[in-house]
Amino acid sequence: MTAKSQRGVVLRAAVEAEVARAHDVIQRWFARLSGYRKWSAAAAGVLLVTFGLVVAYGWVAQVPALVQPHPEWSSMKFNTALCFITLGVGLLALIFGARGAALACAVLVAVVAALVLMQHAFGVDLSIDELFVSDYLTPPEQEPGRLSPMSAILLMVGSWVLVLLWSGYAVWRTALAGILASLIAGVALSALMGYVARAPASTMLTIPGIPVLGALAFIVFGVGCGAYAATLETDHLPRWLPWAALIAGFACTFSLGAALLPALGRQSRVPELVIAVGATLSILMAVSLQAYRRLDAQGVLVRRALAKREEALRASELAEHRLRDSLQEKELLLKEIHHRVKNNLQVVASLLALQAARSRDSQSREMLEDCRQRVLSMAMVHQKLYGASDLQRIDLGTLVQDIAGMLVGSQDRAAIEVLFDLEPLVVDIETAFPASLIANELITNCLKHAFVGRDHGIMRIVTRREPHGRGRIVVSDDGIGGVTSETFTPGGSLGSTIVRALVRQLDGELSVGENASGGSAIAVVFPVSRARP
Repeated sequence: MTAKSQRGVVLRAAVEAEVARAHDVIQRWFARLSGYRKWSAAAAGVLLVTFGLVVAYGWVAQVPALVQPHPEWSSMKFNTALCFITLGVGLLALIFGARGAALACAVLVAVVAALVLMQHAFGVDLSIDELFVSDYLTPPEQEPGRLSPMSAILLMVGSWVLVLLWSGYAVWRTALAGILASLIAGVALSALMGYVARAPASTMLTIPGIPVLGALAFIVFGVGCGAYAATLETDHLPRWLPWAALIAGFACTFSLGAALLPALGRQSRVPELVIAVGATLSILMAVSLQAYRRLDAQGVLVRRALAKREEALRASELAEHRLRDSLQEKELLLKEIHHRVKNNLQVVASLLALQAARSRDSQSREMLEDCRQRVLSMAMVHQKLYGASDLQRIDLGTLVQDIAGMLVGSQDRAAIEVLFDLEPLVVDIETAFPASLIANELITNCLKHAFVGRDHGIMRIVTRREPHGRGRIVVSDDGIGGVTSETFTPGGSLGSTIVRALVRQLDGELSVGENASGGSAIAVVFPVSRARP
């Protein structure tokens, strides 16, 4: 990877991290708000029930102020109050998990709204308008106790919203429920602003007939259903939020324009300008919310990708930590095994020494001593591995030096001088054991036979790294000589037989010759590493 591409990767990672950090800040803010969504919906349900009970009490107790706050405004009908109580109970039932009760409330409101619309459409009287109380506030030109068509339509739409929320989470159902709830609140807001601005009914852009108390209740219901729908979408902003902003903006804009029109007259262009500017701002607000939704969705994807990356990194680190612990445990176990094998070999060497001490035959004693030295040579390999950092490889030079020190120290003659010319020669375990035994046999043979009849002598031990991954061990002396290649032919001594077998095991080569002082020089060349079967 080039330096430019590396800088690009680092820059892209930094940008992703900054986007994720900004998204986290905004998401925490919305999460803090989303914690109140459910309680906002519950508060709306309680307000609807309370609102409906107060109006119903005003009808039963004949308190006009609770039914019609202003003489010129329309009164909320008793059946409308009952429908709002039912819608509030249905919303609360949805919030607290009573889904059957919520569906029943939605169906009941839909039936009442459908019957009212049938009465308006076909001009019939189904005797439901004054079923519970008598209407004492309706003007003579209106049917007493009958809901207006717009109120019935909004109640019907409200029942659909409850059914959509009752049917469970789905993208399109939640979005449709949010849009319909926003539409209810927008129409009610338009009517309410008409009342506040005291615009004549003939100039209001909303359909006349929604009472001011009904407009307030519809706004509360729309907000409550929108808050509950928002609780179903936790990862992103609600999909219907731009539509809600657009509907609310249009409702306020057109209501304000309708209120300004009779005051300024048709000759003035101010109402049209207000409507145009307000509609433009409403569209821009909706577009901005939609753009933020997309950015929010991308931020969620980035955060999820970063979370997955961090999770994968943590899993990788955990796996690496476990692997490291497992390797350390295995390394300790291998070291303990080498230590125990070394101890056991030393026990065997001690038993051989005891047996040699009890033997009366000098030849048997010598054979037992040779076996003891061979066992100690193998024990030295395990001792080296026990203290080494690499349990697969060992320096043959230091191992040969230790073996020579042990063998020379066990001799009665102290005048034998050993010269070392050792290069680091690292071999694997499969090579270390036979090579150490070869060195043991060559040094032992030199000490036994090279200096016969002499009190002093010089033995030279060399380790070299040869080309092509091979190593060399040379044991030479200034002794009496006489060692030839026939010494290592079949039928020779036990030591020569062992050397020949181990050289063949190492796929090595054995060479025997004389040095400049007339003594013997025995060299073994072998691969420092052998492929495992």
